[in-house]
Amino acid sequence: RPRCRAGMREARYPLAAARVQRDQARQKAEDALRTARASLRDAELAVEAVRGACRAHDARRARALSPSGGPGEGTRASAEELARCGVYAARLQIESGRLAQQLAAAQARVMEQARAVRLAEMAWQQAYAEREALERHHARFRESERKAAERAYELEVEERIQHKHVLARS
Repeated sequence: RPRCRAGMREARYPLAAARVQRDQARQKAEDALRTARASLRDAELAVEAVRGACRAHDARRARALSPSGGPGEGTRASAEELARCGVYAARLQIESGRLAQQLAAAQARVMEQARAVRLAEMAWQQAYAEREALERHHARFRESERKAAERAYELEVEERIQHKHVLARS
């Protein structure tokens, strides 16, 4: 008889379906976290690449703007050479600005990806907590079902005992 009640109760409490759902949610959260961490790594590598380009550009700029005359050479440069150096310096300045924009964009991307990682971690923790809560709830459910079955058995035994006493008196 308690077996039938448990069967009826199981239909109202689909544990297997709930476990599958929670496991899928947890797995999805783990995948999202893994993807977010990979994107963060990629963004950090992009920042380092842009920083390397900035360092290389700064070295080129320093060489271009340093005086090229050695000791004993005349320090006067021709107008053509000065114009060429001026155009080159202007081009380097424009390139420097472009690299600064790229660096700022790459750093913003790192911040965005770091936030995405934090959100993915929170989602994973939530999914994990929900899975654990389901297991704890099911453990309490099983315990209450066990106690209800024991109580039903005790009531049935008491009822039979009383029924025997009633029959014995008659």
